[in-house]
Amino acid sequence: MANLDRLLAVLPSCLRPGGTAAVISFHSGEDRRVKRAFRHGLRTGIYADVSSETVTADEAEQRRNPRSRSAKLRWARRPAPGGGRESGKERQEGHASDVAATGRTGAKET
Repeated sequence: MANLDRLLAVLPSCLRPGGTAAVISFHSGEDRRVKRAFRHGLRTGIYADVSSETVTADEAEQRRNPRSRSAKLRWARRPAPGGGRESGKERQEGHASDVAATGRTGAKET
C-alpha cells in the first residue's frame, strides 16, 4: 500500500495540463485510497474532474477472464491550460472518449 500511496502523491506532477490518469485497483483497500486521493485532488484544484463511479468488467469479460471480476478503474484529469473545471456535457463527452481510448468494449460503470 505504501507504493500506491507514493504513486498517488506524485501522480499529478507526472501529468501534463489536461492529461488523464487511470488507476486499476484489485481490492477494496486500494480502491478506497485511489478514490480518496482523486476526490481530495478535485477539492483542492489539483484535478479538474474525476470519475464519479468505477468502470468494471461486464459479465462476458468476467467469464473470459475471471480475474477481471475484482478490477475497478478510476480516472482523474488535470485542468487544461488556462481552463478551470469542465461543464457537465464536456465531462461526459471527455469521459466517453477516455473509456473508448482504452479499447475496452463491454465495460460498464457501476
